[in-house]
Amino acid sequence: MKLDKVIVRAIVNTLCSIAILCVSTVLFASFVFPSTMMSLSYKLGNDSGAMKYAYTSYTRTNEVAYIAYATEVAFGMDSDSEIVRYGEEFVADEKFNDYCLEVDLNSGTAQGAYRQYVYGRLVVSEYSLGEKDKAFNYAVEAIGNGFIKNNAMVALLFEAMVSNDGVTVEKVIVKMRALSSALEGEDAVYLNSLLDAYDKSTKN
Repeated sequence: MKLDKVIVRAIVNTLCSIAILCVSTVLFASFVFPSTMMSLSYKLGNDSGAMKYAYTSYTRTNEVAYIAYATEVAFGMDSDSEIVRYGEEFVADEKFNDYCLEVDLNSGTAQGAYRQYVYGRLVVSEYSLGEKDKAFNYAVEAIGNGFIKNNAMVALLFEAMVSNDGVTVEKVIVKMRALSSALEGEDAVYLNSLLDAYDKSTKN
């Protein structure tokens, strides 16, 4: 009987030691190799963990790819709070524009498309969380002095229209009208087509 207790105690102690070792290994890897844990977490379906490890890697290395990764995972989760959390830092990174151009080049999309996609998702999330002024300011920041197709300002306009938010709609339309006289080429055609469509819808 005593022998059985000794065996059981030995087994329990061994299992505890293994458990402690596993936890210690994970904690060590999380601290020393956050980029590795980021990939592992994502593969295991732990999106929240993947974002956090990506962000940890970003804070340590200042590599824009890591904050881009965290933001993209937030997009996939469709979490407004996480999109805002990581997206704001992504667009503020000094290498953001270069990163976006590289994505466009590698994916074969139009120049500026990915940048507007990121800003558009950020704008919509800010708006959804009630940060309407921030949403508008990011939309203005996104378009700059141009008005390429499917831009963040249009994303905000549609979101406001769906929400029957007349104040924000009017704010966006005023900004668009102010831009219309300064634009040329495809940007001008696209912008004026949207304004014409809006004017016709308000007359009906």
